[in-house]
Amino acid sequence: MLSKFEIDEKTGCWNWKKSVSRNGYGVAFRNGKNVGAHRLAAYTFLDLDSDPSRYVLHRCDNRLCVNPKHLFLGTQTDNMQDSINKGRNAESRKTHCPKGHPYSAENTYLLPSNQKRRRCKTCRALWDKEKAERLSRITGKRIFKRGNPLLYKSKIDL
Repeated sequence: MLSKFEIDEKTGCWNWKKSVSRNGYGVAFRNGKNVGAHRLAAYTFLDLDSDPSRYVLHRCDNRLCVNPKHLFLGTQTDNMQDSINKGRNAESRKTHCPKGHPYSAENTYLLPSNQKRRRCKTCRALWDKEKAERLSRITGKRIFKRGNPLLYKSKIDL
């Protein structure tokens, strides 16, 4: 395995120089199967078992790195939190909702079912108002929320 990577003196990364997957990770062949080169490095140098439910994460954030000092074991949750902490998570980098409203503390709420998913309060209020107007047209009755006509009770206010 030592001939399959080169050491970057600046970063200390051991960069894999053989096969690379479409998503940028090194690929190695082990026991008749393709495996991530960083997983193989963890098995070889850190004497880790090959439990597929465990993730091998990079401290250096370099997908080609197989330096055992840069690798650690974690769960999928650890992997996702690591990507958020390092600013690699696409959702956490978004500053505005798809309709252009800011994701500010005042204008954002987290889904009750998944506290990591953000939603725009302005868009939700507009959707609630449109829904109330549709119901009003269908039923012929005005829908009220806290004394204001045409506003459907929002799930965020529950």
